[in-house]
Amino acid sequence: MIQAIILDIDGVLIGSKNGFNYPKPNPKVIEMLKIIQENKIQIILCTAKPMVATKELIKYLDLENIPFISDNGAIVYSPKSKKLSIYYINRDIAKKIIKDSIESNIYTEINTTKNYYIDTAQQSNLTDILTELRGIGPMKVDNLQEIINNEKIVRVSLFTLQDYKTNIEKRIQNYDNHIDFKWSYAPKLGSYWAAVLTCKNISKKSGLLELVKVIPLNLQYTLGVGDGMNDWDFISECSYKATLANGHKNLKKKIMRYDNSCIGSHVDQNGLIDIFQYYKLL
Repeated sequence: MIQAIILDIDGVLIGSKNGFNYPKPNPKVIEMLKIIQENKIQIILCTAKPMVATKELIKYLDLENIPFISDNGAIVYSPKSKKLSIYYINRDIAKKIIKDSIESNIYTEINTTKNYYIDTAQQSNLTDILTELRGIGPMKVDNLQEIINNEKIVRVSLFTLQDYKTNIEKRIQNYDNHIDFKWSYAPKLGSYWAAVLTCKNISKKSGLLELVKVIPLNLQYTLGVGDGMNDWDFISECSYKATLANGHKNLKKKIMRYDNSCIGSHVDQNGLIDIFQYYKLL
């Protein structure tokens, strides 16, 4: 019997249909989440979104005591225990990455625990999309290096078009000993992808294993739902595994090798409800 569900946000809770499931989840999905919580099933969010955006969504969902893993595992929070774990990128490494990305005109974000920042000169239509997607806009500054000098950095995100992902990967290889990175995607981003950089050995999996230490969570009775390959990090730890029709093809292949697996319809068709019904959670 499933006792907990772990959900990615973009591509699972939030889709790409304006006014239907974007920029907020569909009301029917929210209603189902409330029913699930009333049935004493723990809901956990696991996302690459910044903590500030994750908190905004939880507030909008109006659900109580939702633990979350944000920033691709760099931040782990349990509201009941008030336990907050944060893993920061080395300051000198962050400086080098930012210098290289800005000079190469790569759209760059840096995240602290309270805000996320961009260079004022890089403001563009992508900024507007990300602001709408997250429900909160970035702080715009003239020099990101000054932020790094004065604040601790949780993650760095480098945005690029699909065809240029290999260029980003080559740049990131220079810092392999100091950081981990995963590609992250949201349906509304179109052709853009985000390379999410965190400190070494940090991922959605590490975040989940950290959370297990502070809340009563038995992964044998837990359902994990995501849509990207970075979500396999936490889905692989759950006995029940699911994705949606819009999920990455390789994620679907991995999930369907297991018993207790399910693929729901597209996020823009409220496929998450299909999954809830399949596992008889409603």
